[in-house]
Amino acid sequence: DFFDSSVQAFVYQNEIYGLPFETGAFVNYYRTDLLDEYGLEPPTTLEEYVNVARTLTLDTNNDGTIDVYGAAVPGSRQAQTAIEFVTLLWSYGGEVLHDNGQAAFNSEAGRQALQLEVDLVRNFKVTPPGILEYSYDGLAPLFLEGRLAMVTSWVHVAGMAADPAQSKVVDNFWFGPRPGVGWTGTWALVIPEDSNQKEEAFKLVSFLTSKETVGSMANQGVVGARASVMNNPALLEQYPQFGPIIESVKNARPVFFSLQFEELFDILAVNVGEALAGNLSVADALTKAEQEVNDLVTQ
Repeated sequence: DFFDSSVQAFVYQNEIYGLPFETGAFVNYYRTDLLDEYGLEPPTTLEEYVNVARTLTLDTNNDGTIDVYGAAVPGSRQAQTAIEFVTLLWSYGGEVLHDNGQAAFNSEAGRQALQLEVDLVRNFKVTPPGILEYSYDGLAPLFLEGRLAMVTSWVHVAGMAADPAQSKVVDNFWFGPRPGVGWTGTWALVIPEDSNQKEEAFKLVSFLTSKETVGSMANQGVVGARASVMNNPALLEQYPQFGPIIESVKNARPVFFSLQFEELFDILAVNVGEALAGNLSVADALTKAEQEVNDLVTQ
């Protein structure tokens, strides 16, 4: 009864290490007013995404300066820059690591993924200036200000976009699954191995992940990890934003397991950033990242 991507976030070598209770995913926010004005549909494929981004990079007052950029990718030295690359890598059928822990991303899929990012930033020029300073969190305010036609971010941004105190696009936005493969984030409950109250802890975990508790949370606007609860028609009518969130969760993958997760993501973020800056070619950035990751996992 749990969404598969939520469960898989806590599975390692076919063993379940936690029970999920709350879930979410990165979604694609878009300006409905601009899509309507230019006769476009919300993108469902990466090709459509690029087309919408290029079409909606606009000089709205004809003063020679871009006022609205079509899309954005994170480029700062943060995990979110690595996440963007990884989701695109997955979208093209690639994987981050081989089963032996060695780098697998320096592949045709990896080259397609990074080339897409480079094209958006350097060739199509549909992203705002200073992209190397931005994370997803830093890009969301640009969307709220009306300066982005599309942006990837967590589901909580929907509440911010609907708040007149924070947003200039209150009546002109919606969101849906990211084109390609998305990234899910799930909260779970686990029991420490050295707990001396495992039975009592499991009773609590069972209660907090039950249909009744997840249903109570959902009725307060929280997206739970149980499919039977979240697919309730009455709930979807009460919270229309749940529909695209659930579809995004179904269309997403969880973080992959690596003992050197933080170091690995830092390597990816740095080298992706170098490619976005034009300091390294796509091929050189991936080769350099591959060598650094392989050196890391063999230490």
